[in-house]
Amino acid sequence: MQEIGFIFVGKEKSVFRKLDSFLPDAPRKWMDDLSNEPSMFSFWPIYFIDLTTIKNRNFLSLKEGQIVFVVSQKSDLDNIYEFPSNFLGVLTRPITKTQLVSLIKKATDLFELYTDILHMTKEISLEREILARKNALLTFLNRILTRANECLDVERIFQIAREELENILPTEGVGGIFWWGSDADFVQCFIPQGNQENVMAWQEFLLSLAERFNRKIKEFQLNLFKIKDVKDFSRDKVILVPLKSQKSVYGCFVVLSPKRGKLGKDQVQVLHSACNHLGLAILNALRFEEIKVRADHDGLTGLYNRRHFEESLRVEVKRHQRNGKSLALLLLDVDFFKSINDKYGHLVGDMVLKKIAKLVQASVRETDIVARYGGEEFVVLLPETTEDCAWILAQRIREKIEKTYFAADRKKFRVTVSIGVASLRPGPLTPAENFILEADQALYLAKNSGRNMVCTSSEVKCKELPN
Repeated sequence: MQEIGFIFVGKEKSVFRKLDSFLPDAPRKWMDDLSNEPSMFSFWPIYFIDLTTIKNRNFLSLKEGQIVFVVSQKSDLDNIYEFPSNFLGVLTRPITKTQLVSLIKKATDLFELYTDILHMTKEISLEREILARKNALLTFLNRILTRANECLDVERIFQIAREELENILPTEGVGGIFWWGSDADFVQCFIPQGNQENVMAWQEFLLSLAERFNRKIKEFQLNLFKIKDVKDFSRDKVILVPLKSQKSVYGCFVVLSPKRGKLGKDQVQVLHSACNHLGLAILNALRFEEIKVRADHDGLTGLYNRRHFEESLRVEVKRHQRNGKSLALLLLDVDFFKSINDKYGHLVGDMVLKKIAKLVQASVRETDIVARYGGEEFVVLLPETTEDCAWILAQRIREKIEKTYFAADRKKFRVTVSIGVASLRPGPLTPAENFILEADQALYLAKNSGRNMVCTSSEVKCKELPN
């Protein structure tokens, strides 16, 4: 803490001799004049200025300390028209000890008050700085929470994480691994795109995290996402944040930062809070994707369901009407499926449907849409495909199924399918419902013609022509 000291200012030291004898023990200094830029002292100065020898007004520039004028008579003050703001009082010679003690007591009280105010100012300034920092962190968390929760796209959430985390620490990459739901041995890895070596380093590390949390991995899904300023993966830069929900760990969020190990307590707390917000947003997005898949897919075969197929059909018909390109449809029905259920049971029947679904799916292009239309019926939508090409594909599928063996009760058996083919050609608009009806009529023809065959809507129309 700073202490009080005394500065004597005047041409004659003798003026201050008696004054000096009355003053308490404290630092002292004598100056014959005040410079334009007063010296800085290690103590709080009380200036005793002899007005009989000092005529200049440099004392007005003294910002620190307190000022006492020493005069021979009160009239020496007449030529002072402006008193400084830190003026303390006047001593008139001959100086008495009582007069001086009273003045020093006043100076001490003012100095203590000044010290208290200075401390309070520093504390208030520190509190304001702390509040400002906390407010900035709360603003950051609110922004990252808002941005992440507004989105149900996992890749976009990782991009938001990369952008926002840069505001609290240098970030060279983000990634994560998640396990949740009923599949305890299935995990999803999210890794920034990069060269093969970098991706493999990320993958190896993330899978090791799952094992660290006692996950026995049988299957994993690798998801690559685009991100700016991708740096090479390095375990020395990994900041790992386990993600918990209801006291259960459902994954880990990984941040790459050269500042690992050099983060302050506040930064660590905010980073963990931000990553947990991001983790929950990603978990919600994954759940949304799962619900969406369940809504669009058949629970038994994993193919698209009828609702999704009909929506896709309407979209493709409209596109066909715009560009005039061919669009074909296969409607497939398992022959004598009821007898399979009656003979082997419904579990075997379900197995047959699942295997046929895989055979059909494996026979078409990625752009084609395969769906379970209902019961033992399947449908395949073939964009930009003519009826002839669709017939060739249908024959290939029929033959593949016919040659496949199914097993039940240690017995092998085979099944066949009948397929109806319909197509739209450039010309008059055809409603989607009519398109399905044409394929259904072709399937009916195949059934009535002996089953295990492919018929087209053109054949149906030919049979309807008069002889």
